[in-house]
Amino acid sequence: MINVAKSQKYSLLSLKGDKIQFQLAKNAKKHVLYIAYSTDTIYVRDVEDVKKVSVINDKFLNIIYGVRAGTGITETRTLIVSGCNNKINQSLNITSLFSDNFLDFNNHVTSTMKVEVKSNYIVVFYLTGNDINNYKIVANLHDKRSSLHNPKANYNNHRITTLKFDRRLNIFYNSHEQISGYYTIWDPKIQKRIKQYIKGYFYVVHLGTYSYYYINNVWCMISDGFYINKYNYKSS
Repeated sequence: MINVAKSQKYSLLSLKGDKIQFQLAKNAKKHVLYIAYSTDTIYVRDVEDVKKVSVINDKFLNIIYGVRAGTGITETRTLIVSGCNNKINQSLNITSLFSDNFLDFNNHVTSTMKVEVKSNYIVVFYLTGNDINNYKIVANLHDKRSSLHNPKANYNNHRITTLKFDRRLNIFYNSHEQISGYYTIWDPKIQKRIKQYIKGYFYVVHLGTYSYYYINNVWCMISDGFYINKYNYKSS
């Protein structure tokens, strides 16, 4: 439950054009961000800090937050939410910045150790259109990797990708994919891994080496073939 006195309030329009209000509050001890609209609430875990919150095109709330990560790693995620029929739509949830400086501790440790592998992944995007019939997101992606001892594996990629808007689910996507099988799912609500059979034709966002799947009204990442990571959950 959000502490109304300590929450930040943001006024915008629902996707139907009604005046609505979102409330955001962060529990610093638990590293949880609460996002509420009407009777609906989203809980986002592992939040280090909230870097920026802005209203875009009057109907979307753009939330940029830092993620708790390991030594030498910086990760920032961008969550875009919208409101309709007293429900929060998770219109997009992606990693918008990932930076990793890897030190090889197998070598002799000195005070002047150089970074063995440096990776930088950045996505900058902007929204076009003025209603649900023509909304699009144009994503500008830069993905770079440089290694001191394995330069053949280096790359420096730039690409521009356009995401469409689905009017039924109120989400952005650029592909679909059929998946089926038993998956190990990290459930942030209970803080445990669960095994579940998943089968269906799902909306997907492909952004370079990162892919996001919209499964059961939540954006997820699939890694190692059959491991699903969910970043947030609802109270019910």
